[in-house]
Amino acid sequence: MGSQWFDTSGVQWRFSTGTQTWQKLVGGRWVSAVVPSGGLSRTEPAATFTEPDPEPEPADPGEPAAGSRWIDESGTLWRFSAGTRTWQKMVGNRWVSAAVPTGGLSRSEVGVVPDVVVIESVGPRGERGERGPTGPPGTHVQIFQVLPIEYQDGVNDTFALANPADLSQAVQVFRNGLMEIPGHGFLVTPTSVTFTTPPLGSDVLTVVYQKAQ
Repeated sequence: MGSQWFDTSGVQWRFSTGTQTWQKLVGGRWVSAVVPSGGLSRTEPAATFTEPDPEPEPADPGEPAAGSRWIDESGTLWRFSAGTRTWQKMVGNRWVSAAVPTGGLSRSEVGVVPDVVVIESVGPRGERGERGPTGPPGTHVQIFQVLPIEYQDGVNDTFALANPADLSQAVQVFRNGLMEIPGHGFLVTPTSVTFTTPPLGSDVLTVVYQKAQ
C-alpha cells in the first residue's frame, strides 16, 4: 500500500486515481469526501499496518505532481500546490486555495476540456477539372443621363428619358447630388420621369437606369 494522508483529527485519507477524488477511511471503507480546510499531512504507515479494502482501487499514487493541471465538472482549472500541500483553483487570473469539489477532478492539459479531441487531416489534392464554357455576354446597358436644364423653369415637372428604361431594374434619380425617394420625390415610366416638386433652373438632375432591350 502506498503512502497515506491524515487530517488534524487523525482520520486516514488517500487520493483515488480511479475516481480522481480524495477519499477518507470511514468504518473500514474508503469514502469520497472534500479535503478539510485544515489540510492533510503526509506520513508513512507502520510496516505491520493493514486495512481491509473491500473496493479495490489502483495503487495510491501519493501526492499529485506539483504544477499538474486538472479540471472540474464546470471546466474550472485546478492545480496541486506542493508548497502549501493544498488544491488551488483558478479564479480570474489568480490561484486560490479551495476544497476539491464532490464531483472530483480530471487530469487535463492547460486550457483543454477533457474528453475532447481535435483531429485535423488533409487529403491529397485532386485533379484539376476542365474549364467550363464561357458565359454569354452581358445584355444590360446602364444609362447615366443628366436632364436638359433648358426645361427647368419651376413649373415643368416631367422630363423625357433619352432611352426607354427597364423598370424591372432599379431607377435612381438625384437632385443636386441627393437621391430622391421613388413615389415621394418622383414617378418614372419607361419614357419619362415626373418630379413631385418642379425643378428650378439651378437644380442639377441626374437619372441612372438600365436601358430596356
